[in-house]
Amino acid sequence: MLWDKFKDQFHESYWGKIKPFIESKECDEIYRQLKDLSQRGRKIAPISSLTFRAFKETPLDEIKVILMGFCPYHTFTYGVTPVADGLI
Repeated sequence: MLWDKFKDQFHESYWGKIKPFIESKECDEIYRQLKDLSQRGRKIAPISSLTFRAFKETPLDEIKVILMGFCPYHTFTYGVTPVADGLI
């Protein structure tokens, strides 16, 4: 993935840490799998414009807790709009 396409979705404090991942083959593979699911009619939340919202709104030095493996985004309002907003 091209970093310049994504950097504005992250607070500047993350750039040095997240850029290597965004440019990695692993990120490309995750994107490919999500795109494939979407093309097969699967709904994915949060919507792409909100995926990195937490990284934009919270500078790295303000992080207190990170929840790993937490999956709260399972509901779509009226079957269309995801409840997920990119934040817990």
